[in-house]
Amino acid sequence: QRCFQHNGTYVLVCMKKTLTTDEKNKSEENLKTVFTNCGIPNPKVKVWGQDKIIGVISLLPSLALRISGRDRAVFLSHKDWGIGDDMTKTLVIGKEQEEFIKTISESLADDSEAIHLNVHGETGVGKTRLIFESTKDPFLEPLVVYVSHPKNFKDSYLMSEILRDETYPVILIIDECPLDDRLYIWEKLKNLGSKIKLITIYNEYDRTRGTTKQIEVPNLDNEHISKIIQMYYDDPIAANKLASLCGGIPRYAHVVGLDAKNNPDEILKGISDTGNVFTRHLNYGEDPNTNWVWK
Repeated sequence: QRCFQHNGTYVLVCMKKTLTTDEKNKSEENLKTVFTNCGIPNPKVKVWGQDKIIGVISLLPSLALRISGRDRAVFLSHKDWGIGDDMTKTLVIGKEQEEFIKTISESLADDSEAIHLNVHGETGVGKTRLIFESTKDPFLEPLVVYVSHPKNFKDSYLMSEILRDETYPVILIIDECPLDDRLYIWEKLKNLGSKIKLITIYNEYDRTRGTTKQIEVPNLDNEHISKIIQMYYDDPIAANKLASLCGGIPRYAHVVGLDAKNNPDEILKGISDTGNVFTRHLNYGEDPNTNWVWK
């Protein structure tokens, strides 16, 4: 009754059944009769068979991946993408990062043409996390498919499905995607129309021609870097000093904060001595002076 009071539509879903047109129409007429006899004037009703459900789900790739059980392999839905450790840490951002999120969200909402955004920035600056946050909109989230590396997408069944069906809407996010892979993938997808939204992520900026839009992720200001460190080590004065070591990189702030928590006597000896946090972070038993560690 509340459904009809709010001008809604009553939908009866018939699972494991593909309805003929006559069956569908007769069922809807029967429902209208029943509701009218219950005192509801002009009820709006729909009867869906399993073919209708399949058709709706196929338009939402993230949901289709979850239902088919393929979202825990190389293609992740937005929900399963968000399970990773980097996605679940408390998010600390400033105005520039808020503007970045807004820019990405608005670009993805543009239905006028296919879009390719290449997001670049320093390692650890938060590229992947900010794109995750940018696609939390309930209208965007069901369309998201995240791929950790281009090799998992190139010539895959998902790529074939997108190329086969030009009405297949998708927000495809490919991480660690260098120039050659970006060019190959975009060349395949760019003429499929406005349903295609491609975001590629890479550390380095590569100047490219054409319709690709380059977006750089800004470094985080020291005030917010300090807030991250204070999540681990509650000493604002020390955190402010340590923030200058992080170069605006949130990942480093988490490392420094955790190290300050675990090694307070060493980390606070003096700024000139705090390089040991990066030695501990990168070293993992290797000689910190070897070429491999420095690279």
